Amino acid sequence: MKNKLAFLVAMLFTASTALTSMAKAMFDVSLVGRIGGDELPAFAFVFPILFLLISVGNGIYVATAASFVGDDRIVGGKVLRGPFLHSVLVSLALGAMVGGLMFFLLPALLTAMGARGHLLRLAGYFAIWLWTVPMMFVSANTFAIIRNLGFFKTASFITLFATVVGAVLSFVLIPEREGHKVWGVVGSAYSTLATSSLSTSLSLLFVFFYSRRGGVAAFWNAFRDMAHRILGIGLPVLLSNVLLFLFLSLITRVFSSFGQDSVAAYGINGRIEQVLLYFQTALTTVATPTLSRLWADGDRRGLIDYTHEVAKLMMWVAGILALAAFFARHWIAGLPAPTPETYAICIFFLTIVPFTTGLQGVFVLTTTLLNLMKRPGRSLLWSAIFYGVVNAPILLVSQFTNVRLSIVGLAVGTVIGGTASWYWIGREIGGDESLAPMAPRPVTSAEG
Repeated sequence: MKNKLAFLVAMLFTASTALTSMAKAMFDVSLVGRIGGDELPAFAFVFPILFLLISVGNGIYVATAASFVGDDRIVGGKVLRGPFLHSVLVSLALGAMVGGLMFFLLPALLTAMGARGHLLRLAGYFAIWLWTVPMMFVSANTFAIIRNLGFFKTASFITLFATVVGAVLSFVLIPEREGHKVWGVVGSAYSTLATSSLSTSLSLLFVFFYSRRGGVAAFWNAFRDMAHRILGIGLPVLLSNVLLFLFLSLITRVFSSFGQDSVAAYGINGRIEQVLLYFQTALTTVATPTLSRLWADGDRRGLIDYTHEVAKLMMWVAGILALAAFFARHWIAGLPAPTPETYAICIFFLTIVPFTTGLQGVFVLTTTLLNLMKRPGRSLLWSAIFYGVVNAPILLVSQFTNVRLSIVGLAVGTVIGGTASWYWIGREIGGDESLAPMAPRPVTSAEG
């Protein structure tokens, strides 16, 4: 990797879209937490579903970026309107199907997560919030095209502007006001819907402005071809993220078994962990074109070396961000005005778990590379091993102890699974040219 600075800058712009959205979510958490009662614990059950859908949206982003490379879809710095229209329709249809499926499955899913006492409040939230899913998928599509056109900053500015508008609405709709009804988490849903609507509209208008006539073929054939291109990568990512969702749901259920303070703490910490993981996902996204080219060229040694460089960068970025979270842990834990026990659990979590996110990134890199190598079955198998064989048993055993040992169990499972991921991808790429001798070492809080 010759220019690490350029790689990191591209990573930051790629991550900025999700990061600004998560900053808005954290702002909502702080406002909801100040209402008191069971608003904050209820908000914790939103996290696994939000994480699942954002992860699927990232799969659409990667698939669209891969589909709009070359002169057959982008000509003279402008995208052809035919492929652009088809890609938007595919994303919109997929978003509508996923949103509709979630609408019917949510009551059972939330009950299984241990949210029985919060179902009424969460029903009000999701009845509004699920309308953002189609827009989320369309935005992933349009932002990929915008960045393929070379407008990295534009995508970030659109998201920033929409997020600022959403944050203002959150401030108006969420907090308790004298003489007015407390909207709480429902107010967050309305502000998020407004943010998504504005972001999607602006990104669609921008791409349309930088489009030109052309690429219009027989509609159904062209639509089917685009669906095949996007789903070819997006569907394996969706299946892998279903496993992720089940695991996050298990975490939420285990934490809820320890009481309101524990599940409220996870609602706060889960979003911090998600922010840290966005950087890892962004690094993988930026590396995807080069990984695809090296595999297509049959350059296994080059692929091993490049994967090694990306993984090392992941560990460094994760270590720096984990240290930042460690030193800011008291401020982060105090943002939503939690109870003393919720605050103490947050501090414990932020002292340990962020230092394992680099190895979570290695796992993401492994599954992404397996999909790019046209081995979606093995990617899905490894996801099942990572979540179901390594992490889930540790978490299930920990629920018979206490919440702090459950947090330690999360960290231990990630270290084991992330290290095993490194060995797994080495065997998949090169056989005798294994990555194992270059296995990365996790940064620990003691080293910080």
